Amino acid sequence: MSITRITGITSGLDTDTMIEDLMEIEKLKIDKVEREKTYAEWEQEAYREVIDSLKAFQSEYFDYLNPDTNLRSAGTFAEFNEIAQVAGEDVNYVTVTGSLSMQNNSHTIESITQLATRDEWVTDATGIGNLNGNTIDFGSLPSEIEISLTIDDNTKVLTVDTSAANNLNKLVTALDDAITDAFGSDYAGVVQESSSGDAVSFRLDGSEITILETTGNEDDLTWLGFESGDSSDDYKNEGIGTLLDISVADLSDMTINGVSLNDLGLTVDSTMSELEEAISSNSTINADFYYSEMSDTFEMVSKDYGSANDLVMSTEFMDKFGFVDDAAHHDEGKNAILELDGTTVVKSSNTFTLEGVKYELNSTYDGSDGDIEVHVENDIDTVKEKIESFVTTYNGLIESLNSKIEETRDYDYEPLTDDEKEALSDDEIEKWEKYAKLGILHSDSTISTLLTSMRTALYESVEGVDLSLSDIGIQTSSNYQDGGKLVIDDDKLTDALENNFEDVVDLFTSSSDKEYLDTDNASERYSENGLANRINDILQNSLRTTRDSSGLKGTLLEKAGISGDVTEFDNSLSEKISDYEDRIESLWDLYYDKEDALYLKFANMEAALSELQSQSSSLASALG
Repeated sequence: MSITRITGITSGLDTDTMIEDLMEIEKLKIDKVEREKTYAEWEQEAYREVIDSLKAFQSEYFDYLNPDTNLRSAGTFAEFNEIAQVAGEDVNYVTVTGSLSMQNNSHTIESITQLATRDEWVTDATGIGNLNGNTIDFGSLPSEIEISLTIDDNTKVLTVDTSAANNLNKLVTALDDAITDAFGSDYAGVVQESSSGDAVSFRLDGSEITILETTGNEDDLTWLGFESGDSSDDYKNEGIGTLLDISVADLSDMTINGVSLNDLGLTVDSTMSELEEAISSNSTINADFYYSEMSDTFEMVSKDYGSANDLVMSTEFMDKFGFVDDAAHHDEGKNAILELDGTTVVKSSNTFTLEGVKYELNSTYDGSDGDIEVHVENDIDTVKEKIESFVTTYNGLIESLNSKIEETRDYDYEPLTDDEKEALSDDEIEKWEKYAKLGILHSDSTISTLLTSMRTALYESVEGVDLSLSDIGIQTSSNYQDGGKLVIDDDKLTDALENNFEDVVDLFTSSSDKEYLDTDNASERYSENGLANRINDILQNSLRTTRDSSGLKGTLLEKAGISGDVTEFDNSLSEKISDYEDRIESLWDLYYDKEDALYLKFANMEAALSELQSQSSSLASALG
């Protein structure tokens, strides 16, 4: 409704100020709800800061994506000092790595007779990557030819004296002289006789060569046996049928480890890159196959080591590709052979694990200088550092959480309204809100329960483990002001790691086979879980983004939500804030209705006074 606001024209009253004063009580109602809304927003921010700190703690110490610090995994404790020595001197013939499943930590290698190798095949140069011309008719020999030759990014026009080049050998010499004159002596030998003996061929290892006609000399290139634009890279677009004289029928007979080219989905029109991909990606063939542009050869190497993984090619395949089974073209896969603890050991790989010790053979050793003494022992210092790091971070976390729930609120500092902020500087607002936010999580039951649960979980015994946290020198500080912080007895922790290492690992890493959130077996899971898995479960109860049987997510997420999850907007505090916004909107509607009513009343008063004044003037005029 549009209202004409008459402000004291007749009465002389300051109507706006009077109405503003009259509306102050209504504005105070709005300010009160605005403050409550701001406080709820601060409360949500505070909870989300707690969520972030808990998630960071969980990620660092209980997440399998952080294998170096994940205390739920035994692998985190698998830190070792490994030694391989001959006569007290470190050697590199072998690299050893320990594991928690080691049966013995000392071994002797008398010799390493042979290293494992892969089955390797290579052909002679094929000519596929050459720029090959057609048969030359020396009967129509011109006395001079002119062509354009590009080698990589360099292009030169060659004028070749062919007056004496009455045979292929002399023509090759004439072309080679022209090339070295134009490109330099490093390019000698680029041109050569083709394998057919009746044409020329251009090749430079690792380079692309393209031949072009020059204006007015088209016949010269034709006589030489080329078409303008021919390139040494043309083979990349040719089918294997053309390149290797393979027929459709040949595809089924050409096999590697029993797999035919036909089985691989190849056709005579398949390109070289398609051939390489098809062979190299086949798990049954299990080999890397490729054409080398550098050497103009085919090469094939088994992916696995040892004689059991040698490649078997059909005669048809070997003939078409040029593979020859002799010492110059074929290195058979060999097995690793060594004398270990007096026993001859044969392995198909240079890397293997025996009795919990991983060996990586680096070179052969004849044993002439003495045995290789291998010793693997637990790296107590590194493991201790990891446990100490956990305790330090844990203490920092509970100190932070305790400070939040022990902090008291100062009611002299309430959230500022927009009007109050306008009267202050940014620094003054920041200082004010710093005090206004104190104690926002005072005595919070959710955080208190979390702290109590973690503290209890660390001290209750783990089923099947003979050690407790206090047995390894870690216990709660006797100073009550520390709020449950842990303290470490360094000597006691060192002793436990040296003498009861496996029990220490089990204390942290034991894992129950009962499912998380299985309410029927929750107590069994708790008893069977090691300390790390217990703490992780407790954190999950507060932070999980999955729902339990009641449809609820983690308690803190249900309360305040987290970015990137549906709870970001669907949580109890967001609902509370939304309710405040609705109340504020309703209060403002009521405010404006009352304000409009007051303006209407004053307008009516002004109109009445104006009418009265008019009547008075008329009466005075009538009375003379």
